Amino acid sequence: MLSDTPIQWCNSPLWTYAVARWWAGVEHRHDQGSHPEHCSNPNPPWLDRLRSARKDDSASGSSSGPQADFPFTDIRDAFSKIEFLAPEAHGEAGLPEELRPAAKERSILVEIENELGQREGLLKQQWQARGPGICRWLSQFPLLNDGEDTSPTKIATTLPIFGGAAWPIPNRTGTVVETVLFDPVPSLPEVLRIAQSLIRSRLESRWNQMDSSLALTVASTLALAAGMYVELATFDSSTLEQAIQCWACPGENIGAAKKRLESEKIPDVDAIRRWLESVWPT
Repeated sequence: MLSDTPIQWCNSPLWTYAVARWWAGVEHRHDQGSHPEHCSNPNPPWLDRLRSARKDDSASGSSSGPQADFPFTDIRDAFSKIEFLAPEAHGEAGLPEELRPAAKERSILVEIENELGQREGLLKQQWQARGPGICRWLSQFPLLNDGEDTSPTKIATTLPIFGGAAWPIPNRTGTVVETVLFDPVPSLPEVLRIAQSLIRSRLESRWNQMDSSLALTVASTLALAAGMYVELATFDSSTLEQAIQCWACPGENIGAAKKRLESEKIPDVDAIRRWLESVWPT
């Protein structure tokens, strides 16, 4: 549910750690000739420290076997593991070896958790100010809000690597979002990125085989329209195109979503409602 369930905030450093390990794998594949789409070249200081700590642990023999490489090419597979096996706090004991921090990484993760606690407060304030209005607007779509899942909506936070990013958590209504301290794109406030990712997680959890470009387009359309309702954004074709570019998950291929915009008019609310009703199984 999006409209009336409580928000469960989570600042466990494991989410940041997973993103950092995944990005290191992306960089490694990029060095071997695989170029990631929709990715900048981030290099925050704490990420360098994690890299150095892992190298030191590897050299000392405390990081070996599966732990030395990150096996998830899709970061959301790692999120699914964390969500299922270590739902709160560090929970390292329940994680597979490849997701457990090495010895020298743990002290850095404590610092990350402390900083996340400070950054998360600003994000909470923004969501508490605009989130209820956004969810109120979304409540007109019953198929986004009904069902038997009454678990809290989760917002897990990470330190920024990409200067603003969010990933839907698989198989539940939730998102993993970077805690940036300002809106990187002023016309698209970060609170709408959170809304878009939550909507997308809801769509993808209800329709497991949903095309990713369609999920991206519909979730972005709904979030932008809700943003107009709470006077945070303009809802038009050019802004929607910008939103899809901005709100796509890092590394996600957005070519199909762009083509969809070129071939179709921007959908209105009634069209979105009809689409939801048409794809909902009997």
